[in-house]
Amino acid sequence: MSDRTRPLSVDRVGPAVISGIGLILAVVELEHVVKMDTPLGVVLEAGFPLALACALTYAGVWLGRNRFGREETLRVIAWFAVGTVGMLLVTAWVIVHQLIRGVPFHHTAFVLTNTAIVGGIGGFVVGAYDARSERRRRALADERRNLARERERTAFLNHLLRHNVLNAMNVVLGRADSLSSHVDDDGRDHLGSITRCSEDVVTLVQNVSTITRVVSEERETALESVDLSETLERGVENLRLAYDEAEVVARVPPGIEVWADGLLSEVFENLLLNAVQHNDDSPRVTVTASVAEDGGSAVVSIADDGPGIPDDAKRKLFRASHAELSRSGHGVGLVITRVLVRRYGGDIRVEDNEPTGTVFHVELRTTPPTPTARDGGIAASPEA
Repeated sequence: MSDRTRPLSVDRVGPAVISGIGLILAVVELEHVVKMDTPLGVVLEAGFPLALACALTYAGVWLGRNRFGREETLRVIAWFAVGTVGMLLVTAWVIVHQLIRGVPFHHTAFVLTNTAIVGGIGGFVVGAYDARSERRRRALADERRNLARERERTAFLNHLLRHNVLNAMNVVLGRADSLSSHVDDDGRDHLGSITRCSEDVVTLVQNVSTITRVVSEERETALESVDLSETLERGVENLRLAYDEAEVVARVPPGIEVWADGLLSEVFENLLLNAVQHNDDSPRVTVTASVAEDGGSAVVSIADDGPGIPDDAKRKLFRASHAELSRSGHGVGLVITRVLVRRYGGDIRVEDNEPTGTVFHVELRTTPPTPTARDGGIAASPEA
């Protein structure tokens, strides 16, 4: 049904009524202006109320043109009515009280008019603020519902990837490994291509799973004390098992505790794989960890002897665009690493290694007061 054929309702008539009341009050105040014989009286006693009455007239027009919903419009109208009637009742009570005491009350109509204007303007302002607040509350509630639905969809897709795609790729890799002894040299090259592509798919699925875990959690997530030394030891050991040709040197003192969560291992797994995969046939990776003199932070450095990273690439290394990630699928791990490090309240930076290669430095907070991960930072608990 169009606006022209829709029956009249309070939310449509109300703004016109407000403008009409404002116009009537403005006419009354204009009469008072004409009767005033002093400039000060014109300005204070009639001019100012006349301006408010004109403002009330425009308020009704504004309400009619504003994109408030029906309920929000009714809120404004209700507050306008409460303000106007409430002020009139208070003023009437004062007048009656004066008359009962035998005290004459002059200019009754003038006082009631001004009171109605002030009450109407005040009620309208409160109503408009209340309507806007209600609209924001509804928009936030809708956003939360949409976010919950998106999380459910993301969780479903993650489940589908991990239990269908990942399982299928593991079967492909297993069969490819079994075929390695049954093919000639030409076939072995093709088999190697199949294996590399399959491993890329597995890595991509694992990265997508990690991203899903990060974005699907609540906005504020409690951190816990995690053994950084043990996490690094496991990461180094896994790297040595996966890449026999790599020389991995680790200098990590025991017992370093940092604020993180179960995804901390993803940070160093990505950096360690990056150090090996972008290197030659015999990569050398050095992992060191140390605690600052004040004990407030720990720094992990992962250095390789590869070709290095150009300066232009360093500046956007952790900010790969959607298009770049879509084209190649590479770079996701470093983006995830940066997101996680900032979530822990830490920092990550990259610089050149000497004589060749790259060094990634990850700084994490050690274990003073219990923090929470919020918008990439750390906030101390109330007990701190």
